[in-house]
Amino acid sequence: MATFVELKHNLLLNYCSFLSFYLLIKIDKTKSHDDIREHPVLFKLTALKQTLDGLAPLDAKLEKAIKSKNFKLPEVIQSDDEEFEEEENDLEDDHEEGEEELEEEQDSS
Repeated sequence: MATFVELKHNLLLNYCSFLSFYLLIKIDKTKSHDDIREHPVLFKLTALKQTLDGLAPLDAKLEKAIKSKNFKLPEVIQSDDEEFEEEENDLEDDHEEGEEELEEEQDSS
């Protein structure tokens, strides 16, 4: 099942990447409508979409299997607000120290 999830993740990631590239081409005013229709990215998008659609039945079966076994996702442990504020303050202090060191280096140059 883990390999299926990884496969689907990679397919979706590739699909999003190609879709983003297609949109960039589409907004490019120098490209004609025919140039866009014949661009290889459209063939890739079509192939990826068909592959994802082909995985839909298997995805549905796996979803049912997971639900039938009552898998529970781990609960997210949330830190107290005080701990969060302490960590945030530590980060701010580190940032300020880094800025001071940078200013000292620039002054000495």
